This record gives sequence, structure tokens and C-alpha cells, in this order.
Amino acid sequence: MKTIKLPFTTDDATLEFIVDMQRQQSSVVRVSYNLYRKGKKEKEIRDILKNHYNFGTHMDSWFVQSAIYKAKEYVKQEVETGNTKPRIFGGKKNLERRNKGLITNKQYKQRRLLPLYVVGEAPQKGNRKFLFQDGKIIFKPKKGIKFEL
Repeated sequence: MKTIKLPFTTDDATLEFIVDMQRQQSSVVRVSYNLYRKGKKEKEIRDILKNHYNFGTHMDSWFVQSAIYKAKEYVKQEVETGNTKPRIFGGKKNLERRNKGLITNKQYKQRRLLPLYVVGEAPQKGNRKFLFQDGKIIFKPKKGIKFEL
């Protein structure tokens, strides 16, 4: 697997859209992580998410599946390291700072956001949500919407 991390610039509306997507996908990752820790299988998690949760307008099936993969990675890391304590999304120090009132709830929620995670696949010849054309990155979150980064 290859991970590509690139800095990008964009307008405020696009950035707001991406942050909203991060917020929704972060929720999917956290719920999936907790379900994995309870011993649920991937198919069960997909069914539970589909039938019992509404994460917002930006989460199509591939963003949800990518979030499930990320949650699975977190649980796999815990098993490999022998860690039995549940993960604190946003960090233990930030949680303690929030409890002491040193940071606001809004700041804590901002720090809990996970980076947008989109898995590529071989039949799609890479990542179905991103195109690399003419030195530009085109982000296609859903049909009819394209952002140039």
C-alpha cells in the first residue's frame, strides 16, 4: 500500500466541505472502531452502520468502507502491541485539557478530527476519488462534484 500526503491550497468553500467530510468520516471511524472492539465482523459493522446511523450527506459507501478499514487498522495495531485500553480519539492530553477547561469543546472537537482517509483499489486502477491530471489533483467526492486542489 502506498500513502500519499500532499499539502494543498483551495478556496474557503471547498475547505469547509472537506472539513465537513472529515467530521462525518471521523464519526464512522469511531463507531466502527468501537464495534470492532466488541467483536463484530466487517459485514456486521457495515450492516449496523447502514441500518442504524445517518452520518450525513457526504458519506457514500466508499467513504464508509474506507473508514471501516481505518478502524480495523487501529484494532489490529492494538492487538499487535498488546494494548488493551481503548483508543482516545483526539488524544489523552487533549481530553485532560478539555476536562480542566483549558480548551473549549469546539477546539477539542477540531483536534479529534481524523484526516480524510480514502482507500484505492486495483480494479479502479488506483483511488476512485482522486485524479492526478496535468500537475493538479482533482477530488471527486461524489457524482457531479469536483474540486481542484
